[in-house]
Amino acid sequence: MDWSSDDKAQSLQDFKQLCDMWFKVKNTEKKLQHNYIMLWLGSEGLRLLNTWNLTVEQLEDPKNIWDRLQLLQPPQNFRIHRLEMQRLTQRTGESVEDFCTRCRTKAIKCKYTDKAAEDERVLEQLIAGTSISTVQRELLSRDRTLTLATALELAKSHEATANHMRQMQELTGTGSTIDAIRAKDSIACGNCGGKHPPRQCPAYGTTCSKCLRPNHWQKVCRSSTSGSTDRPGHAAQSLKQHKPRGRRRGRPGHQQGGRKHINAVQDISDDDPTDDFACLDFSSIETNNGDNRDELYVSLDIKYTMPASLRVKVDTGAQGNILPLRIYRRMFPEQLNPEGFPAAGATELRRTVLQAYNGTLIKQFGVITIQCKFKKTEWHDAEFFVTDSNGPAILGLPSSRQLKLVTVHCAIQTAAAPALKPVKNASDLERTYPDRFEGIGNFEGELHITLKEGAQAVVQPPRKYPIQLLDEIKSELKKMENIGVITPVTEPTDWVNALAFSRKASGGLRVCLDPRALNQCIKRTHHKTPTIEEITNRLSGSKVFSKLDAKHGYWAIKLDEESSMLTTFNSPVGRFRFNRLPFGLNVSQDAFQQAMDRILSQCPGTIGITDDVIVHGKDEEDHDRNLHHLMDVARKCGLVFNSDKCHIKTSQIKFFGMIYDLEGVHPDPDKCSEIQALPAPKSVTDVQRFLGIVQFMSPFIPKLSDKTAPLRALTKKGVNFEWNSSLQKVFDDLKASICKDTALSFFDVSKKTTIQVDASKIGVGAALLQDGKPIAFASKALTDTEQRYANIERELLAVVFGCTRFHTYIYGKHFVVESDHKPLEQVQKKSLASTPPRLQRMMLQLQHYDVTIQYRPGKEMILADSLSRLNPTPSKSISLEQSIYAVQFSSDRLQELRQKTDADPDLAALRDTIIDGWPDNAKLLPKRLRDYWSCKDELSVEDDLVLKGDRIIIPAAMQAYILQNIHAGHQGSEKCKLRAKTCVYWRGINAHIDDWVKRCNVCQSNLNSQQAETLLPHDVPTRPWQNVGTDLFHFDGKEYILVSDYFSKMPFIRRLPAQPTSTSVITALKQLFSEHGIPTKVISDNGPQYDSNEFATFSAEWGFQHVTSSPRYPQSNGFAERMVQTVKKTLLKAKQSNSDPDLALLCLRTTPIDSSLPSPAELLYSRNLQSNLPHLAKPTPYNRKARRNLQVRQQTQKKIPRSFSPRPSSTPHRPEGSDARKQRHMDTSNCRQQEA
Repeated sequence: MDWSSDDKAQSLQDFKQLCDMWFKVKNTEKKLQHNYIMLWLGSEGLRLLNTWNLTVEQLEDPKNIWDRLQLLQPPQNFRIHRLEMQRLTQRTGESVEDFCTRCRTKAIKCKYTDKAAEDERVLEQLIAGTSISTVQRELLSRDRTLTLATALELAKSHEATANHMRQMQELTGTGSTIDAIRAKDSIACGNCGGKHPPRQCPAYGTTCSKCLRPNHWQKVCRSSTSGSTDRPGHAAQSLKQHKPRGRRRGRPGHQQGGRKHINAVQDISDDDPTDDFACLDFSSIETNNGDNRDELYVSLDIKYTMPASLRVKVDTGAQGNILPLRIYRRMFPEQLNPEGFPAAGATELRRTVLQAYNGTLIKQFGVITIQCKFKKTEWHDAEFFVTDSNGPAILGLPSSRQLKLVTVHCAIQTAAAPALKPVKNASDLERTYPDRFEGIGNFEGELHITLKEGAQAVVQPPRKYPIQLLDEIKSELKKMENIGVITPVTEPTDWVNALAFSRKASGGLRVCLDPRALNQCIKRTHHKTPTIEEITNRLSGSKVFSKLDAKHGYWAIKLDEESSMLTTFNSPVGRFRFNRLPFGLNVSQDAFQQAMDRILSQCPGTIGITDDVIVHGKDEEDHDRNLHHLMDVARKCGLVFNSDKCHIKTSQIKFFGMIYDLEGVHPDPDKCSEIQALPAPKSVTDVQRFLGIVQFMSPFIPKLSDKTAPLRALTKKGVNFEWNSSLQKVFDDLKASICKDTALSFFDVSKKTTIQVDASKIGVGAALLQDGKPIAFASKALTDTEQRYANIERELLAVVFGCTRFHTYIYGKHFVVESDHKPLEQVQKKSLASTPPRLQRMMLQLQHYDVTIQYRPGKEMILADSLSRLNPTPSKSISLEQSIYAVQFSSDRLQELRQKTDADPDLAALRDTIIDGWPDNAKLLPKRLRDYWSCKDELSVEDDLVLKGDRIIIPAAMQAYILQNIHAGHQGSEKCKLRAKTCVYWRGINAHIDDWVKRCNVCQSNLNSQQAETLLPHDVPTRPWQNVGTDLFHFDGKEYILVSDYFSKMPFIRRLPAQPTSTSVITALKQLFSEHGIPTKVISDNGPQYDSNEFATFSAEWGFQHVTSSPRYPQSNGFAERMVQTVKKTLLKAKQSNSDPDLALLCLRTTPIDSSLPSPAELLYSRNLQSNLPHLAKPTPYNRKARRNLQVRQQTQKKIPRSFSPRPSSTPHRPEGSDARKQRHMDTSNCRQQEA
């Protein structure tokens, strides 16, 4: 038994299998088998077996040993094994048979449902993980009838053929790979296409008429090579380098197969990704060892942990050194992560692109520096790129020259790459990049559409189509089929959608899906679309602009086969399915924007939203460089453009209804001209539509609210629509204001930012400023509820609105908010706990920002003052539900409280002052209100009541009634003050409470006497209802049990029989524990009811720890003793004052423990109990979420069909002899029992 194995489960399984084989071969008796097992288990297993204390009889049955060994196996998670299986690949030197065996072994642990599923999974991994590309192609070309056995035979045949070819090449010495130094004869010149002696190319010194670059002719120009080749995912930008042409051409038949030849290594700087590269021309190359073979291998001495050598192939056509990943793994096994790749920090990551001769990009894992030398040369630091390639280690030209492996006998001519061709218009661009304006796009990869769990497929019936459009629809479908967008479907499909079509702006027909049913089942992959605000500031300083349109936008994204089947649709000529992403799906915009963001992130000076792309530059040269780079990236990423919609090299550009130029951003005149031509509204809907356009153009219209007020009045409910001349004038003036060309400045992140805000009784406004110049405007009409806010609340609401509206600009940097309401400066400095509830919620929303609120007189903020009167179409309201509290009080008393507040002259005047705003000086207030000046920032109005923080201010006429309720439990002055502090307030309330308690005869007759001995406290628990104390007490001739929580001090009492027993005590405790949960510890004295076997059994069954106090020393249970005293005194006072004892206990439970602790009820239940005092109930996020879920549940229950038939429609079948039961139903009409 191999106890050192990491996989002990497999090791134990193998060990048992070997033992069983041995016993079967040797015919070993069963009772002797344990001796061999113990011998083969080794010393560690023997020590383990001795700990089991098995008898001789148990040992003679080997099953007892195997069963216990089986328990040593760690729990197996089949999902982990399935994930590991996905990563299995064929190792270097591993045969296909061995790789398949390794996959089978892992598949056994994956616990697939049956053998067929297991074989299918092994087959998939064989295809995905084999290192023989020809095997992959062959297997992928087969249909569903391919089995694992057939696939294995094919793979072994290919493997054997490859081995035979390798042996033949070694015997004949004629083998060659792409990354070898090529033979110089029988090769067509890459510059002219012909054959000629060295250094006699007729194309040298000429210019290509296609790409305008030197030293080659048009017929061999590679500038039109499609860039839609497979690109491995890596973060670097790819910019193709022009290689020296002529000698380094591959032999016929080697360009596409075999190993990849690294012929370009490009370092892309962070500063300018479009820097020109140098072109190196070589006349002849001579090696220093006279080897005449096509390939040259040498062994380099390297500095390693021990003297070692590295065999490399010298390749003068490579611009860098390559170290295959398999060699790296053998050299540096300690630097690998669990997946077998270089660990983080093991290599230096470079933004470098490695490109093979045929244009394929090679994935690299970073650079490692190795000190090496050749024979007697000096040591050199050679940088090797670690790549996932099958070829040998390669030493490129730079390192080969350093190590004096090659010498160049001709002069090296270095010439800067030719300047980029200027682009004057769209025609120039199309001639330079013709392939980028043909066909449809071809983005990398395929999109998979994920359905929601439980989605039900829908088949839409065929629709009728207009006869006059049938030919046009058929023609468009045929065109889409020809370019590969759709494919005919003949087999049955679960989903069949309807066909939809619309007219394009050009007059053509656009065919798309009507996937409303499908969209409801699609799980959307959300991707944020950039907003105008997020990208506008990037245009600052640009003078030259171009606009391009992505051709057939969504069709550039390919769908996988499963997703394609979901898009099957009916048509006049049969069913089709989309091979490309169709218009209409709810994932289309997200997927396309994500793909465009990935492409444009590689392109400097380029921004885009959906299919519109803007290229900009500070001058023409900068613009042209950015444009050429975009086209190069588009070629590689498969992006094509619509030449009819391209606007090249203009001084201003239209983008999403705005015009951008050097001066800033302006309204689009075309949009304005259409607005100017709008006819007068004929209905309320027309007015609302026009106000929507006004809202879109609102940043350019100052004082909009005054101009739109008459039109907004028409949209209110109950107002009859009647158009007249005065409304027509308002309408015309608004159109003129929209068409007026008012420029806004660009936002500069380096400048100081200010937001001016103001609030009126009907709206709030905000202006974003830098250097005193406007960046953006915003306004919001107040709802009816917001219009009833106090003045300070409206002003702070304006601050919150300005910050949230301009979040894109200000988030993450410090800025100043200017307001003409001076108290806001102090509100910001106060703690949240001391601010009124609504202001508290607003201040919490400002916690995300680094903001300073400063006072500025209103006369200096004309812009914000006018904006505060703006009232566009209703905008999104600011969520303040969490700050609106419900007043908990009986409805009659609450109405009385409102009436008495209205009748109280002081409170009525105070309420009006809060709503209208406080004066600048306390002397301007009436004398009766000056006492409130010091706490004016804490005052607010809610539900027609005046609040100080979250305490209701009680009018004078109800103060006596409230004092009586405060003292209902006959608690002392301090407790009564604490209780009042949680909910009610008026001037002098503490003095009134002291006087009330002193005049209470019951309280005076029950004053506390001096305590005889100190009670011993217990440790404070960590949570409510963790530890509870219990005790029995006698009051007024009756027996009671008290249970109190040590954490919250919450007391509960239950009535007991005249002679309490363990049974009655246990019954009372069970009732409490079933309501509040079982505590961890129950503490009591040693009374007979607790010190009994019955109670011990109860504590064991219910799972709590029972702790008793010391005999004849009840002070050790001091908490329960103290609670008994408090409860008995409360009940005694209630009896003497002839008041309700339960109400007195409620007052005790809802009174704060002290000034820093809430009431026992709030500590235990995390909420305040409704008592005889008015208070504000604070909703929690959990309450709101639960309420929404309850509403959904209620609506769902309403939809459940219910049958009230007296008998079921059918009786379920029961097997003969099974038990049957009878159920009796009560007839609610006449109480007659029916037997069912």
